[in-house]
Amino acid sequence: MKFLRTFLLSLSLVVQCFAADGWRVFSTPFPIYSAAKYGNGVVYATGGGVRIKTPTFDRVYTANNGLETASLLSVAAGPRGVYAVSEYGMIASLRGDMEGWMVISRSYVANGRKIIADASRLVGDVLVLVFEDRIAFFDVAKEKSILTISRIADISLAVYPPKFISIHGDELYVSIG
Repeated sequence: MKFLRTFLLSLSLVVQCFAADGWRVFSTPFPIYSAAKYGNGVVYATGGGVRIKTPTFDRVYTANNGLETASLLSVAAGPRGVYAVSEYGMIASLRGDMEGWMVISRSYVANGRKIIADASRLVGDVLVLVFEDRIAFFDVAKEKSILTISRIADISLAVYPPKFISIHGDELYVSIG
């Protein structure tokens, strides 16, 4: 009886190993953290990379396509292009031929602060990044950081972390606390 129980336990473990779809995480990246309108389609930032889906184009980009990381928490699209932001603020730009990505900034990674999922916005040439304790402004045309703020008036963003932003014209609204 003990042998039969051991055999069944071993068989159930082995069957699960062989029956598992090991490549699923590469072919269907989940979860989706952020989405942005892209032409007549959508671009998604996921835990496994970036997916661009239009009526005529459907492609998943992973770390092997120039993203350098699989965990991307935010995407932004505009007339200047498509930008993906990693968990710690690495910024990548979609190449013009749509074959891959090019990292344009790693400067925020050294801070060790995570960005807030789906809280990055592209306004003209400025990409606004919302971190867990600061807000950064990045010029995508010049590929340089413009400004990083850690306080709004007398409110410290380290004490009352930003949750979400909204941009209307030249006004920035920040949801905190």
